[in-house]
Amino acid sequence: MKKLILLLILSTQSHAGDLIFKSGFEQSTLIGGNASGITSTGLTLNLNVGSSNEVIALNANGSFLFFMDVTAGQSYTVSILTLPSSPAQSCTLSNATGTVPTSGVNNVTVTCDGTDNWNQMDWNSGSWN
Repeated sequence: MKKLILLLILSTQSHAGDLIFKSGFEQSTLIGGNASGITSTGLTLNLNVGSSNEVIALNANGSFLFFMDVTAGQSYTVSILTLPSSPAQSCTLSNATGTVPTSGVNNVTVTCDGTDNWNQMDWNSGSWN
């Protein structure tokens, strides 16, 4: 039995790269970014890649990372599911959509500002915020 296995190994020519990158293996990477201006809790982000989703909560400023492995070349979209509350804040996203490069995505930016006063009268301008 040992002679037969040795014969099979010697009869096929293989390289180290063949053992690692066989068909079906693809490079995967991660998506993340940085958040600023968060002063309350309740902010959740959703990452959508194909039919897969991942939701994370951000309660502080700083870097964040989705843990879903994403294959380079796929399209991605990051969206805000819920805004911070108590006090309410409004937030915006930058670099939230695109095609994943082999180096990954680390430039999604979440920027939150002060309280969300959209329903209050701005007496200085005479209009609603």
